[in-house]
Amino acid sequence: MARFASVKIRERGKIKAPTLHSILHNSRIGKEATYLLPKEFRRSNYHAAKISNATKTWENWVAVIEDRYRNAHNRKLRSDAVRIEEGLIVLSDEQVRNCDPDQIWQKMQEFARWFEERHNTEVLSLDWHRDEGEIVNGEPTYNEHAHFLFADVDRSGNKVRSNWQRSGEELREMQDKIAELFAPLGFERGIANQQKEYRRPREQRQYRQKQKKEKIVKRAAKLIKSQIDTAHAKIKDLNEENKRLRAALKEAGAKREQYAELESLVRDLRSRIKTRDLTIEELRRTFADKEEGLKSQIESLRTQNEQLLDQNRALAQANEVKTPQIANLEHLDEKAIKRIKDSVETELIAAALKQDSSAGRVINGVVCAANQYEIEAHTGVFDANPISRREDDLDIAAKAFPDKDFHAVSFATHVFIRTARENILDALRATSEMIDRFAEKLKQVRAEIEEDQEQQIEESYDYTQDRNIGGPTPW
Repeated sequence: MARFASVKIRERGKIKAPTLHSILHNSRIGKEATYLLPKEFRRSNYHAAKISNATKTWENWVAVIEDRYRNAHNRKLRSDAVRIEEGLIVLSDEQVRNCDPDQIWQKMQEFARWFEERHNTEVLSLDWHRDEGEIVNGEPTYNEHAHFLFADVDRSGNKVRSNWQRSGEELREMQDKIAELFAPLGFERGIANQQKEYRRPREQRQYRQKQKKEKIVKRAAKLIKSQIDTAHAKIKDLNEENKRLRAALKEAGAKREQYAELESLVRDLRSRIKTRDLTIEELRRTFADKEEGLKSQIESLRTQNEQLLDQNRALAQANEVKTPQIANLEHLDEKAIKRIKDSVETELIAAALKQDSSAGRVINGVVCAANQYEIEAHTGVFDANPISRREDDLDIAAKAFPDKDFHAVSFATHVFIRTARENILDALRATSEMIDRFAEKLKQVRAEIEEDQEQQIEESYDYTQDRNIGGPTPW
């Protein structure tokens, strides 16, 4: 498709939304870009409007769009929403050379007017760049394209691109319109997406690599052809010069020895040129051998990638098996920690009571006295001889406080129990903190084990073989 005319809209997620820099680039304001063609090869650019203050122009555009949305929806436009969108009209340089630039510019302006009417919005700027491209063998190859910025909020206050169908109907309609407008100038429509051959990601990478190699081969062939043409031209010039010298020698009455010397010089020059041709042929063979070597390397990389994919699937299955085991381990750890806590609490209480048997009996007696005190408080009846299975302990408790009556003993009992209880609780808290630290350490050890496993998995994966052949598609 050497005579194509197509239109593209910014691809979200891959190309950043337009900013103030877009005006500076499109209008060629400010510092000159480094990727422009040399000045002697640049063609004249076309601009629909002359912008003197890019910052003020951009702010005015944004303010109008935000006011329009607010008036329609009674709320502000989201801060991350796109205010201004960008499109691109791309033309083949081969056909542009055969057309009047003013006619092409007229068709671009007609498309901009159609776009405004079709989508109920405004095309804010239209700029045709004719000063970009590359130099190949001393000759410029032009990248003919035009940028157009448009308001992404239409005149009714609705988002423009958000209302476009997912099927891409609007984009196909644009392609049809641009083809219709440029058909009288000899341009053809680009290939529709649904007509393009679908390729898997791996096939797409191989296709791009093949295109890249073909491009290198074409450039090398063009260079070799240029060298061969130059060599043939030299031979032709040499033959002409030989004829001229022979004629001059004949007029001067030269001897046979002089003719022989001239013939020897011609043979030497022809031999050198022939050697040059052989060198070119050797270059061709070397390039072909290199191409075969690259093919074998690509095949080897493809095999290694498939092996790595198999390894990844195996590792994924292993992880699926390990996950419930880790969950069970965590559950067992929690149960083990609880058992340790319960065991330590029980042992501490038992140790506190067994440390002094008399003190333990005093505590039991105090508890009974406290119970009796509670009965008296509720019934109002004092029982001097309570019937209890802890009467001996009550006696020991009374002996512990010989100068106090029963109420005093009950009061002291509360104080004693509270003090003992606080001491035991302090010990339990200290033990609980120790157990918590033990549990935290256990979790850290488990995390380190999991990290080591992930490191082993990562080290087993050879990232040097996982190459993404081919760069991103330029917009």
